[in-house]
Amino acid sequence: MTLALDGTVAKPFGNPANYLDPTAEAFKKIPAYWGTLRYNNIVYYGAVMFDIASPFYAAARLVGLPAFPTAPIILRTISMLAALMSLLFVYNFARKHAGVVVGILSCAVLLTDGYFFYYMTTIHPDTLQVYFGLLALGLALRHSDDGLLSSLVALGVVCGLVQGTKFGGAWTVPLATAALLMGIRATGAEKWDKKVIAQRVAVLGAAALVGWIGTNPYAVITPYYVQSWLAQWRIVGSSGGPLGTFTPWDWIKAIYDYVGPLGSTLAAAGLLHALIGGFSTPRKRALFLAAILSLSQIAYYALLGKLWIILGYLLVALPLMAMLSFDFVVTSLKFFLAKPFGRLARPITLTSVFLATLYLGTDHVFALVNQTLALHHRDSTLLALNDWAAKGGIPPDARIVFDDLGYFDPKIFKNAKMYGGVLTWSGVDALDPEYIVLSSSLYGSPHYAKLIETQHLAADDPNPFSMLMYQALVPTPAPGPTAAEGITFVKEIAPESSGTTASSPAYLTPWPSLEFRVRSSLALLEGIWQPIDRPRVGPTLKIYKRKPNKPSDDQH
Repeated sequence: MTLALDGTVAKPFGNPANYLDPTAEAFKKIPAYWGTLRYNNIVYYGAVMFDIASPFYAAARLVGLPAFPTAPIILRTISMLAALMSLLFVYNFARKHAGVVVGILSCAVLLTDGYFFYYMTTIHPDTLQVYFGLLALGLALRHSDDGLLSSLVALGVVCGLVQGTKFGGAWTVPLATAALLMGIRATGAEKWDKKVIAQRVAVLGAAALVGWIGTNPYAVITPYYVQSWLAQWRIVGSSGGPLGTFTPWDWIKAIYDYVGPLGSTLAAAGLLHALIGGFSTPRKRALFLAAILSLSQIAYYALLGKLWIILGYLLVALPLMAMLSFDFVVTSLKFFLAKPFGRLARPITLTSVFLATLYLGTDHVFALVNQTLALHHRDSTLLALNDWAAKGGIPPDARIVFDDLGYFDPKIFKNAKMYGGVLTWSGVDALDPEYIVLSSSLYGSPHYAKLIETQHLAADDPNPFSMLMYQALVPTPAPGPTAAEGITFVKEIAPESSGTTASSPAYLTPWPSLEFRVRSSLALLEGIWQPIDRPRVGPTLKIYKRKPNKPSDDQH
């Protein structure tokens, strides 16, 4: 993302592909401060984030500010602001149509979601897409109420922005269609004819096209966007991928496992309650449209996402389903308590729901606290890796390749290169490194960990997702020879363990890891107040020394 933003200030101005497309003239002039880092032919999804960031970045460069840390700060700020606006929208939408308590709890569900926090604190377009997706819901409700062409145009433009942010336009189509039909209904029954419907569909489609192309003109000016998107789609949308084929049932099961049996049951009940409730009032229309949008986003990824399952893609659906769940519980409890408790039914219901959610969600709250505290730590394994290497762990002129997360000061280690994905033996042979660094951010991720465990390939298999190297190196328990000839395990840099596992069985308490969370919080706070020499946060990094085919510069 930062490389793409930097490229927007090169000619042709505003094109995020300038430093991504190897055939572009600008690619040949990538500034020296990028070293060897390249992301050739990677798809940039959409240009909306760069459209927002580029004017600020260009102005900063004009007044003499450096690319780093200026560009990352601008992009992170956009991610954070979009996340905060999303939280504000969820609260206000839920508060208006389901009550203050439901608004607070729905907002809390989104805030404590691990995926949301990750996207909020990193450089990624997802929080921006979440905001525009939620904004589309608000505009859809507006159009369903007034039926005006102006609100229809606004809805179309925002749906185009969802597409221009990260390919999300398709899951807004059912929402926009429902709003369009409700809008016609709002203008009067006599307006129900094919000509009016066709005209409004054309207006909606044209507005969406303007929203998308207007923010991403290089999608049609140059072929890079379409070509890189098609290449990505052949991987993401095809069956028989390297991680297996994931079906809609796998997605549903993953959601069930993620939110739990109780959450899944309430979500299903809330969705059904919203759908069968009709749309005769603004409140009912709001809940109905929220259910439509939630189901549309889930269906989109469940039907088309065959490469892997990332529930972080559902950050519009998850808080809306939480809102519908809380609304269903509150509505049902008030109904059943109305007769025995009369006017006290409402306060009893709201208090009970709030306290029960607080009790069940305490573990998530502490997880959020720990994630926030970890952001304040500089004692990361990534920095520890560089410090260890700079103090003699690795010769400055050595050729180094690291597969995923890692850091080497480019002023010291000029031959360090990030591979940016699964490191294969063919990749190692091509780069001929003297040191290999493997990060648990890759080999420890659920998808790749399973692949390492289950994959069986021949030594000469050209599969770009071959795990043969990881299977040979990662299991080595202590420094010394590995299963791969000529490669020695040198060192492991891991975050210090800060807590023990929960002492209570998971089925006896909704806080299966609360003790661990609290201990982690205290340890992180201690690390902020009293810094230590050992890293507390970051991935586990494994460093291996390899006998190269060609000596490094300092050995000539």
